[in-house]
Amino acid sequence: MIFPPKLIKRIRIDRGPVLLAQPIATKDSVYVGRGEIHRLNAGNLRKRWSKYHEDCIPGLVVGNLVIVGDGITETALDDDSGEVVWSTHSWGGPLWRGNLLRYSRDGVAFVEPSTGKVLDRVEVPEPASFHNLNGDILLITTGEEVRIAAAYDLAERKVLWQRRLLEETVNRYQAPGNSMTLFGGSQAFIATKGDVGIFGCSMADGSVLWHQRAFVSYDVPVAVNGRVYALTTGLVPNLTDYARFMCFDELTGEKIYETNHKELLAYRPSRPTVQDGYIFFGNDGGFVFALRLSDGELVWSHRTSGQTWQPTVFEDRVYVTSDDGHLLVFEGKKSLTTTTKARTHDG
Repeated sequence: MIFPPKLIKRIRIDRGPVLLAQPIATKDSVYVGRGEIHRLNAGNLRKRWSKYHEDCIPGLVVGNLVIVGDGITETALDDDSGEVVWSTHSWGGPLWRGNLLRYSRDGVAFVEPSTGKVLDRVEVPEPASFHNLNGDILLITTGEEVRIAAAYDLAERKVLWQRRLLEETVNRYQAPGNSMTLFGGSQAFIATKGDVGIFGCSMADGSVLWHQRAFVSYDVPVAVNGRVYALTTGLVPNLTDYARFMCFDELTGEKIYETNHKELLAYRPSRPTVQDGYIFFGNDGGFVFALRLSDGELVWSHRTSGQTWQPTVFEDRVYVTSDDGHLLVFEGKKSLTTTTKARTHDG
């Protein structure tokens, strides 16, 4: 990312009160909206087309198609006109080896993007919830009453392992809770259980390698280049007097550093976006901000009038939506150095 980003445009996108969806940015276009999907010209940020699809948000761009969905319906729009190319009732997933993944409770379908037709289908332990695609490995949880974690190899079409991971965390660490979220790393994956902490687990067999107690949002931890990063607001839900950004070793759980950021206290963070050695967040206090991964320092922040969602970083721009119906576009032309101090702006 090129810094410091300055606000160059604040665009009213939706007439309604809520616009919390991550934009998609390409060299030529920006796709944004919830319910009403807009394609903007990346250069002048003017609208090229707008199409209404109830509750849908942009998902990804594949060739000349824009895939949008709402968790129930998946629709492909023509990139030039915004017209519907195909639509289906399904839970859309990411792109894998040129095909779209389409999830259901009993399996995964491989879908040809241009037609929406199913090319192949595989079964997984049911009923399944899909959490994270990490290369060829799909991390899932399954089971109605006892949550079981499993890893499925899409290339080999087989289950690599299954474990009663939720039960193990309760028995071994006295960590209560009836659900967890899984995030993939390089040699380990990360499981979170809200206020009871972060667990590092072996990608090879699912066993728990380490535990760090910290209150984190289910969506926040991210594993990058052998390290795990998490933004937390204390040890318990009724916040302490600081907000912490923590870095751990992915395999051992050793804490590498911790930084405190009082200015972000009491605000639930969005999912993070990692780009070029920095991690970007929005939050429900109206902040969009960046932390440096090498040392956890806050290097930039901007506060707006509404809750902000997960930022999108593309080339020298940061795009973020707010729940007051606006798209904020920031642009930077100056490289950030390790001596850069935090810049905070209101607007």
